[in-house]
Amino acid sequence: MKLLTGIDFLYGNHKNHTAIIGYKGQLYGIEKTVDEVLMILCEANGRHVSGSKLLFAKATQGHQKLGVLVDPDKEEIFFPTHASMNHLCVWVNYGRIHSVHSFENSHCRILFKSGHEIEVSCTIRSVRGQMKRCRMVLNSLGNPYEMMNVTLIEE
Repeated sequence: MKLLTGIDFLYGNHKNHTAIIGYKGQLYGIEKTVDEVLMILCEANGRHVSGSKLLFAKATQGHQKLGVLVDPDKEEIFFPTHASMNHLCVWVNYGRIHSVHSFENSHCRILFKSGHEIEVSCTIRSVRGQMKRCRMVLNSLGNPYEMMNVTLIEE
């Protein structure tokens, strides 16, 4: 599989256990599950999905709909719009979002920097809440050595 960078979103086709990827304004099918795609993206950036979710949970004090940090330099965090097993769940790349707009019947449209857009079946409030959580995760990624209480031991 060729590794794609700059994926706008992905979601699962639960009938045949494949993923659909929104990339450069096009939709691509891949014979992997969403979990497998997230794992590949994380590992390509020296991370593990479980560690990324743990960091997300710790930084946001949350336990549901945890995002997956893929690449902090590009602000690539994929967050779910629903519980990950829900067939309506879309994993949105925070770092690729240009804007979010309300749409009818508790839906919203997400416009990406690529010009691609997607309609998701959740409220704008829900998406903005997830975006706020992603910003919290990115803000928590300071220098880890600053958080340690280090004292010099004289020789």
